Amino acid sequence: MKKQTLINLFILFFLFSCQSYEFENIEINDTPIENNPYKVSIDEAKDIALNFMKTFQKTPAASTRSAGISIENVEVVKVNKAATRSAGIENGMDTLLYAVNFSNNNGYILVGADRRTDPIFGIIDNGSFSDESITTNPNFAFFLDLALGKAVYDILKNDTVKIVNTRSINDYDDVYGTAYNLSSKWGQGAPYNQYCPGPYTGCVATATAQILSFFPTIGSVNWQDGSSYGSSVLHWKQIATDCFRYKGILNTVTTPQSANEVAHLMRYLGVALKAEYKSDGTSIESKNAINWLNDYASLKASGLKKYDADQVFMAANRFSDKIVYMRGNRGKKSFVGITITYTGGHAWIADGSFTATRKSDGQRVNLFHFNWGWDGRSNGYFPAAVFDSSNPAINDSELPGILSLDNDGTSGNNYKYNVEYSIVENPNRPESGGTIK
Repeated sequence: MKKQTLINLFILFFLFSCQSYEFENIEINDTPIENNPYKVSIDEAKDIALNFMKTFQKTPAASTRSAGISIENVEVVKVNKAATRSAGIENGMDTLLYAVNFSNNNGYILVGADRRTDPIFGIIDNGSFSDESITTNPNFAFFLDLALGKAVYDILKNDTVKIVNTRSINDYDDVYGTAYNLSSKWGQGAPYNQYCPGPYTGCVATATAQILSFFPTIGSVNWQDGSSYGSSVLHWKQIATDCFRYKGILNTVTTPQSANEVAHLMRYLGVALKAEYKSDGTSIESKNAINWLNDYASLKASGLKKYDADQVFMAANRFSDKIVYMRGNRGKKSFVGITITYTGGHAWIADGSFTATRKSDGQRVNLFHFNWGWDGRSNGYFPAAVFDSSNPAINDSELPGILSLDNDGTSGNNYKYNVEYSIVENPNRPESGGTIK
């Protein structure tokens, strides 16, 4: 069954915490692509997705996913065709990714639509790809922008076609994967924002709270901000039980006590981390969160460092007993046509990993599990290479027309984002993980 969706949102603003978004000229559809020798066909994309999943599901990384999967539909993710054509971009380059949706909202795989780029761009835990998956999750939109940027980079820089074995289920070797660590799938809105003066808790506060759900080293919170105040004991065992029972989501109906306690925790973190609440978002400096984890949570959090895929991969391993705090920001025009204005940037968690060798070309496929902090939406395993800042930058002058990234039309800048990480661990490693009431 084929589903057809077309999105062409022009100058339509969506306001989120951490930043504002302008969605412009994004197309998602399933219309046939024009003849192009580099293009991966829709049928090939299905084969790539199913064959990769057969490998992926042999590891604990797929422990939360249903064993049997089937394809519901395939969405085509492209930049605006008319704009790219007028800019002189080669035929068909506007189609960059496929989203292969599995039946019953059992997640989806992002597959590269061009043979000059990587075949796998993400394995999402649940749900299906649609316009809503972009517009309701700015952290995922941030990743998608990076992914499309990498696809463009690969296409412009690679002279040879990547050989992708789409048919063999044995194309991967040396496979290793871990289940993700966090059982929480918390967000920035209700019920977590109950005591906040603005509509959003802030991505930094949510990321920090989820770190504490894994390292519950504080047993209570007490906060005051002007005439507003509150306090709560944190019953971590009950919170963990509720998260396990309700797939990581808390609410005021099924888990009222846990939801209320975590709402107090979020507000406490807002005060402690000096949050600035506004109607269109909440900004918190990531360095405030890192300092607080070290000074007040009895945890060891490394200073924010430039992205290093190897270090993040080792720390995100389930058996490392560590959590990785991720941060990224950028303030220029982006590949999915989103103009982003940041204050504190994005913050999310890396808490799992997967690796395999692709025998057809000998390349390693390294994926991290990301918890974006938006109620579990679009959580999944994403390629380490998308965030790699060691590759040469693409200057604006190298990008045709519409893909020029500067709002003012100047050249000499590149599409890369500033991505940093902090490895968080409990140096005392108590069996209980901390004070649990």
